[in-house]
Amino acid sequence: MTTKPKPDASRDYYAVLRVPINATPEEIKKARNTWMMLNHPDLIKREKSNYVDSGGNDPVVLNMFDETYERKTEEAKQVNEAYTILSDPDLRHQYDKVRGARPSEAPSAPPPPATWPSAWAA
Repeated sequence: MTTKPKPDASRDYYAVLRVPINATPEEIKKARNTWMMLNHPDLIKREKSNYVDSGGNDPVVLNMFDETYERKTEEAKQVNEAYTILSDPDLRHQYDKVRGARPSEAPSAPPPPATWPSAWAA
């Protein structure tokens, strides 16, 4: 039997997924899936492989791929954590209660982090 994760009140899961506080479960799922489709760490692995297969061997570029992969892996963990909390009605209620979130105070969406592709900002 798996135990449910405990929501971390110091994190803004809504900002991580770029959804308003009153987002529907469908909007939360779409935000997670869109992020993963555009930013999944495996995409960086594929790009690095394509670069190497085409004869690329610049150590600076290879290091950039590795650093980007590590960053995207950490971001993916945060996105998955946010999705886990916000997609479970009980955990979301507990999280909102601890943070004091009220849907009437919900912003339309937080600004996108600078590292997200422009295709994500809509």
